[in-house]
Amino acid sequence: MQEFNNQLVEKNDTLTIIDYIKSANEKIHHIEIDFIDDFMNLVNKDECCIPYNTLLKYGVLTNIETSGTVKRVLDQNNDIDNLNDLYKSVQSKTDTLSTKIEYMLHPRLFKFFFNTFKEHI
Repeated sequence: MQEFNNQLVEKNDTLTIIDYIKSANEKIHHIEIDFIDDFMNLVNKDECCIPYNTLLKYGVLTNIETSGTVKRVLDQNNDIDNLNDLYKSVQSKTDTLSTKIEYMLHPRLFKFFFNTFKEHI
């Protein structure tokens, strides 16, 4: 890693943090990080824009049977400041004409879940 950093300094390369991570990964770590652009686009917004099943996609929660599972986790963490402003419920019709509730999370809430539950995976 030190050699990689020294090469960047010698070349006088200016990289964004994302480009630095991608370059370092490509040269040294070789970890699958295709998600990074999508992830960065989501977490930099100031709106409830992250579908609840993203928690499953990134391994934050590993057992989401329904959106009700997420609601139970939200209810258990109701001590979060302004929690009601950090998610919204969206109702949609299903094939059977019943109503399905899905949750959209604010990036701050997604980060909270990520930091809280990733150790338990």
